[in-house]
Amino acid sequence: MSQLNKYLSPTVSDINRAVKYLRTFPQIEFQVKHYFSPGIYQREIFMPAGSRVIGKVHATRHLNTIVKGRVTLWTVYGCKELEGPCTFESMAGEQKCLLMHTDTIWMTTHPNPNNETSQEILENMFIRPQEQEQLFPELDSQLLLGEI
Repeated sequence: MSQLNKYLSPTVSDINRAVKYLRTFPQIEFQVKHYFSPGIYQREIFMPAGSRVIGKVHATRHLNTIVKGRVTLWTVYGCKELEGPCTFESMAGEQKCLLMHTDTIWMTTHPNPNNETSQEILENMFIRPQEQEQLFPELDSQLLLGEI
């Protein structure tokens, strides 16, 4: 981690290469819980210390809450170390690269005006299809994959 240049932001191309690279390692099934309230959907995920995660590309703006834990977060906007409890907003089209320094509980909060509970429908509402063109292709930086 000490070699990571925290001033560089990965490009979408860098993140795609990281996804391909990380798929060569054994995959972990994370514990996920789903919560519903009128007009709101929350997804809670437990990620153990040492996990490296590339999130899905979200189609909408939404809130993220680190309930507990400490992570390094890379997006096309830069690199940050975050520690829970904290809440921040993600933009539509953003994909996150994460390194969990400690066991982490992470929640996302989404509007759910139709009070949908089907996981398949919710995923179609909030996650961009992989074949859809990515946002931010104009951003350029050095590949961070070797330091993840």
